[in-house]
Amino acid sequence: MTMRTPLAGKRIVLTRAREQMTEFAQLLEANGADVLYCSAIQTLPPDDWQAFDRALSQIERFDWLLATSTNAVRAVFERYGVLGLPCNALDQLKIAAIGKATAKLLTDFGHAPDFVPHAYVAEQFLAEFQDVAGQRIFLPQADIARPLLREALTARGAEVTALVAYRTVPDPQVVELAELLRQQHVDVVTFSSSSTVRYTIEALHAAGMRNSQEFLNQTIIASIGPITSQTALDLGLHVDIEAAEHSTQGLVEALVEWANAEKELA
Repeated sequence: MTMRTPLAGKRIVLTRAREQMTEFAQLLEANGADVLYCSAIQTLPPDDWQAFDRALSQIERFDWLLATSTNAVRAVFERYGVLGLPCNALDQLKIAAIGKATAKLLTDFGHAPDFVPHAYVAEQFLAEFQDVAGQRIFLPQADIARPLLREALTARGAEVTALVAYRTVPDPQVVELAELLRQQHVDVVTFSSSSTVRYTIEALHAAGMRNSQEFLNQTIIASIGPITSQTALDLGLHVDIEAAEHSTQGLVEALVEWANAEKELA
């Protein structure tokens, strides 16, 4: 029996962090895509763990742990290991997770989340997560995280401790995309976060491709969700595909739907 490969022949660029590419690439390849690796971001530890470690050692002070990414979850459990603290200290907290992958990783660590919003963006989380007045919330996040969650929850009366769990910085690998674009060797460029959009354009400019938006706009641009799409639009790109479910699985499904529609029109 021949397997359906709707993305066969499609050369699809991945710009997300290298450590987060594996599952995404496997899903794309299972659908026949030719995956091109051009990571635009990489994650590094904070410059100083002191405040973060202090919060973990006093985790009983909090009512909620709000996990917004798999990187934040890994940071929490890795620091528990480094500090020699018992992970069952988290049993006394309620845990909220934004995103399917984040929820799954928490479950893999033995701490299934108590709350997951129906859509995986901060705006939807805030729409569904009510009655937080007086709640003490621990929010581990990226150094470049939007202040929306902290500010909105604080305005509702919550006590939010937002601390850097990891830094997001450019990955020089993305400059390899410049030559691929010049050779017209790309069908689709995928963006999984606003930072992948910004860092990709900055790197291409630094590599001498001053008209990088023009080159990128000659490809199909696929976005993981509305926040990423808006960043792309703000920076002069068009967005052809946006995932209905804001996850890598959702982005693959959107790409497959696009490819099937393209075949029907052919």
